Amino acid sequence: MQDLKITLSRNFGPYRTDTTTYLKPDRKRVEEQQRYRQQLWVGGPAAPVRPPRVAAVTRCDLGQIFQLNLDDREYTSRPMPKPLSPEEQKARTEELKARAAQGPQPQRPAQPNLLIEITTYDTGERKQMFGYTARSSKRPNHNQRISPLSASFSCSYRLQAQQHQ
Repeated sequence: MQDLKITLSRNFGPYRTDTTTYLKPDRKRVEEQQRYRQQLWVGGPAAPVRPPRVAAVTRCDLGQIFQLNLDDREYTSRPMPKPLSPEEQKARTEELKARAAQGPQPQRPAQPNLLIEITTYDTGERKQMFGYTARSSKRPNHNQRISPLSASFSCSYRLQAQQHQ
């Protein structure tokens, strides 16, 4: 098997996480770097914040998992969890089923009391990804409407939902 490197960048508002995974036949290394901007005081400037770079190394040949803090040059290690045998899996499944039966039963969800409408706009941009056409959409800032639902609306909604089933 050839070595493999996978890089993933995730952005959520001011937060950015870069994850790089290196795979070899007998080991795996996952490095993660987070970045975000935090306001220094209300109405003040935002400064970049960088938590420590961390990595997890799984060594199948040694049966160990190492957690590394790359900035402080510290690490911890622990043994890899052993997979359950088929008998242990069956016993664990039965135990979880018994615990679920003893626990509280799911309750019917409450009727909705708010209507939240969010408007998005299609930008017209299209890209081919993994054999599918992906489209881009935008949501203008503060373009949502929250309205309390009246009892009559809830009843008509329930009737419409029952008719469609």
